[in-house]
Amino acid sequence: MKEGDRLVCGDVTIDFLEVPGHSSCSIAAYVPDEKALFASDAAGVYYKNFVFAAGNSNYNLYQQSLQRMATYPVEVVLLEHYGAAVGEEARTFFSKAIEAAADTRAAVEKTYRLTGDVTQTAEAITRLVLARSPDYFLDKEILAMVIGQMVKFIVKAQEEKERSPSRKHEG
Repeated sequence: MKEGDRLVCGDVTIDFLEVPGHSSCSIAAYVPDEKALFASDAAGVYYKNFVFAAGNSNYNLYQQSLQRMATYPVEVVLLEHYGAAVGEEARTFFSKAIEAAADTRAAVEKTYRLTGDVTQTAEAITRLVLARSPDYFLDKEILAMVIGQMVKFIVKAQEEKERSPSRKHEG
């Protein structure tokens, strides 16, 4: 399935959208009649009212995909891990996910400015995430790998932004 595809099964219509960022091929499925969005990991990992921003492929696209999914009217958001959000929880889910993604990006950028080291930054962010969810959330090694990928992307994007010619002419 790809962007714009529509599947009709009896009286159920499912629209597909490409929402890259968690992975380069992340997709979501939307059932308009039910206002249900099957978001996959493209929306992050939702655990006990905490959204872990899982933009490990391309963080910029991840944040754009969250903004895009937030435009859909939802009553149910079905997630890859730990179930679903329904009703008011679903309607506010994407604002929480967008905020979590922005906060994570800011934490990575701030920590990297302090450490100057990708590995130390990834370790610090991993500790922060584990502190927010002290019981089982994700395997620590998997979490560290995902965060390491996010840190590498965010640091590279920040360095490219700082080197861009338009940035040099600001101020």
